[in-house]
Order: sequence, then C-alpha cells, then structure tokens
Amino acid sequence: MSSILEALKKLERERALPHQKEKTFDITPEILQDSDGPRPERRIKSWRGPVWAGAGVVLCLLVGGGVFWRYQTSPPPMAGTSPPTAEPARDYSAESLPPAAAGVSRPAPAKAVSAMGAEGTGSTPGAEMAGLPSKKPEAIQRPAATGKTIPTAAQSQAVRPGSASVRTSGVPSLKLIGIAFEEGKGNALVIINHRTLTEGESILGARVEKIFSDKVYLSWQGKTIELVMGKSAR
Repeated sequence: MSSILEALKKLERERALPHQKEKTFDITPEILQDSDGPRPERRIKSWRGPVWAGAGVVLCLLVGGGVFWRYQTSPPPMAGTSPPTAEPARDYSAESLPPAAAGVSRPAPAKAVSAMGAEGTGSTPGAEMAGLPSKKPEAIQRPAATGKTIPTAAQSQAVRPGSASVRTSGVPSLKLIGIAFEEGKGNALVIINHRTLTEGESILGARVEKIFSDKVYLSWQGKTIELVMGKSAR
C-alpha cells in the first residue's frame, strides 16, 4: 500500500509541474514488485544489524558465565603445596612393640585351654589367654586336732530319735484301704497297702488274724495291731 501511495503522489507532482509536458506514468511494475517480488535491500539491512549485535552480546555473556562458574567450583591449587601422601603401614611385630606389649602372650589353642581346665589348676581360661597371672585357690585351713571327737553324719543319724534306722525296728507301715465282709461267712477279704488278703495271710511280716466289717486285727512279733479304715499303723 505504501508503494501505491508513493506512486500516486509522484504522479500528482509530475502533473503539477507546468513546464513539463503531460506524460503517462505506468505504476504497475512498482505495485507488482511490492506485492509479489522480494523486499528492497535497504529494508533487509535495517534489521540485520541489531540481530547480530544481540547474538554477540548473548554469546559473550555465556562464555564469561561458564569461565566464572568453573573457577568458582574448582579453585586452582595454591603454589608450594603438595598433595598429602599416604602414611606407610606400620609393622606391629613383637620386635617393634614396647616390652610391656611384647610380653603379652597370644591366646592358646582350644585344646590347650581344655587340657589346663581338666588338670584343675584353678586358673580361668580368660586369664591364661590374656597372659595375666592366674589366681590359684587358697589352701583350706583345717582346724587343729583337739581331744574332742566330732560325730559324723552316720552316727548322728543313728542316735537321732524317730530316724529311719529306728523306724525299721518298729511296726511296719500298714494302711487299711477296703474290707469285703459278710456276716456268717468265712470268705472275708481285706485290702492293705493295695494288696488283697484273707485271714491267715501275711504282709510285711504282719499276719491277718481277724477281719471285721470296720477293722482288722493283725499279729506282729507277738503284738496285736488294730487297723481301722483309712488309718495307718506304725
């Protein structure tokens, strides 16, 4: 549209001049060149300069930022300093150790420890393994012998009243559990110490003499023993 307006203005100016003859101006090429043809060179050059200038500024900023970031993250090493060297491994052998540490004995094998425990030395396995002096049990001091005799356990048990040895010479332990009795019949049964007996049979040296409905009489070493239901005789 601008080229059309310029062509019209040019035509008006040519017509306004009096000393020139009328001429016919053809503005078709200019209109076609503006609508279909490429733009003039002067318009292209007008925007190329700022674009290239902006691209150069952006590139400079990127390069400068990358260099600055690199120097900030990894500062250069200081002059005159060397990287730390690894300390060589020390030899902790028995020769280099002090006398106190060299004197400590190493732990003995399991068989040696068990053998020492079997001999009854009284030392703990931990003390032997650590090389420490073992503590032996002190000898038990026995009292000095006097004129008095101390009764032993067997003697005290023999003289103790009501003990087992005295009880064996007494009445045997008998307990009446049950009676099967019928009046006028001689087939009465009695259960003593979970054993069924009749008249004339014996248990623990005691002989059943007479069976009644609620009690039983036994004879033992010339003595008569009476057993009542649920009670024991000693």
